[in-house]
Amino acid sequence: MKLATYHDGDRLRTGIVVGDRIVPTGHDGTMIDLIADWDRLRDPIAARAQAEEGVPLATVRLAAPVQRPGKIW
Repeated sequence: MKLATYHDGDRLRTGIVVGDRIVPTGHDGTMIDLIADWDRLRDPIAARAQAEEGVPLATVRLAAPVQRPGKIW
């Protein structure tokens, strides 16, 4: 499963990249929040990626996957 952060209007959202499309995860938090709660969110997000069509990846503006990382090595 490929996760991404993208701009949706003036908001940042997390999404799942499926082929040439991106499906919103439905999670309102940041990528860090999603990763922190991954054990609980993985199955619902995977099901959403299969059930929803999403939007063409070419129509969204991708952002850095993790905003404000805690450490950069």
